[in-house]
Amino acid sequence: MGLNNTLSGDRPFVTVGQDGLSQFNGSTGTEIQSAINSLSSVGGTVHIKKGTYSISSRIVITDDITIEGDGKATILQANASLTEEILRNNDTSSGNENITIKNLMIDGNSNIGSHSINLQQCTNFLIENIYIFEPKFSGIYVYNLDGSNLPTTCRGTIRNNHIDGTGGSDNGIKVYGCREIEITGNISNNCSSDGIWVGACYEPIVTNNLCYNNTRNGIWLGEMDTSTFFTQTEQAVCSNNICRGNTVDGIYGYKLERSSIVSNVCFENRNGISFGVGDSRNNTISSNVCYLNQFHGIYINSSDYNVISNNNVYDNSQDTTDTYNGINLSDSDQNIIIGNIISNTSGGAKRQKYGIETTGTTENTFISGNKITNNVTGAISVVDSSYQKFGNTDAEMSAFKILGTLDMNTQQLTNVQGLVVNNNASITSKDSGAAARTVTKLRGDDWLEVGDSNLGASGKGIYLRQAPLGQNDITSSNIPYIITGTAAPAVTPVKKGNIFVDSTNTKVYIATGNSSSADWSVLN
Repeated sequence: MGLNNTLSGDRPFVTVGQDGLSQFNGSTGTEIQSAINSLSSVGGTVHIKKGTYSISSRIVITDDITIEGDGKATILQANASLTEEILRNNDTSSGNENITIKNLMIDGNSNIGSHSINLQQCTNFLIENIYIFEPKFSGIYVYNLDGSNLPTTCRGTIRNNHIDGTGGSDNGIKVYGCREIEITGNISNNCSSDGIWVGACYEPIVTNNLCYNNTRNGIWLGEMDTSTFFTQTEQAVCSNNICRGNTVDGIYGYKLERSSIVSNVCFENRNGISFGVGDSRNNTISSNVCYLNQFHGIYINSSDYNVISNNNVYDNSQDTTDTYNGINLSDSDQNIIIGNIISNTSGGAKRQKYGIETTGTTENTFISGNKITNNVTGAISVVDSSYQKFGNTDAEMSAFKILGTLDMNTQQLTNVQGLVVNNNASITSKDSGAAARTVTKLRGDDWLEVGDSNLGASGKGIYLRQAPLGQNDITSSNIPYIITGTAAPAVTPVKKGNIFVDSTNTKVYIATGNSSSADWSVLN
């Protein structure tokens, strides 16, 4: 059968159908494979017309091939005799390039065969607008077998697909050992494992997906459990996803590094967002909404140097009231919790125990600028003897207070235990020789400093200041100051320990010195 070039310019184009008018006529996978083989030396497009095609053995795809259908009207259905994938690339050793699969339906026929789509070692691929129903294993499975070093292959896009994993035994979408893969706009539900699983990948993008009612996690990001592979996932962007009603967690990280989990919505899972045992490091969890989860809104376990900022966390602990928290850290060190809103809003019978709680051997936690309200037991509970807690609010608190040790000679506040601001509370500030000074209606930019003569004090003490501030206003207190901006910091830090938040790029910096702008070190 000759090639028809009239529908796609210079790119060869052949059709498969059941209407007697196609170049390859029939209702089985044999006709589809013959059409692909006819283009194997030149590449081109195989258009599969509407109809149901029975697949008894895998269809193998070569370089530069596009397979497209007529949407859900084109159905590739697993035959009872099928024991393999329905679609797979042909060179699983060296891989294939420029494969596109789009606009059709794959019916696993009550979980027959294997994975619906399996691409190995492929680059520059696109899987788009595929509806997959009842796959035996994963709906879409992409991986790199030679991942002992930093991944260099498997670049591609998985976009706008829907995987209904009812009755299957694996993930909706599973990728590992891949670099720069984009998984966007997909729906993955009713899978027996995770909705989307990303392991041992470098710079993956997982965005705008909906993952619901999966037996394990909505989205899993992390390490492969084998020494053969480049193990951890690094520099992932996981954003704008919705994860609802998954049996385990909405988003789960395991040995995840230098990644951003941003602007996701996670509700009615076990935990909203969770880092499991495995030391996920230098990540940012920011601007997410986590609510109505069974356990914690955000749960960090055995993971260090992460920043948890600007999240809205409310109405969690739905499994048992007064048991789980808005944000919980366990056995985790050097984490920053800043600018979150943590509350119970529904007035229901089940409410969070604490807004923030640290447990186990957690150390060196910095907790600042969080608005914490209406939790059952309290705002913050910390086991960490070396933490700093500054500028958090809770309506259950009756006053503004700071707990710590003031060294009258060095004018430094040490062993800080807490700073709590309650709206419309008042504070009385006095030094050893001056009269008391009371201020009411505290503002969000109020702060404390020690022994500032500009306040008219004759001695040393703790004073409240209400003027608008920049980082240069802090001169005598050792309490770190938090500065925000829309780009990386370009000014010299006034003192070691100050914090700078780049809100545009979701980066957090800490001042390691005060000699030049190079003393700002990025934390995530």
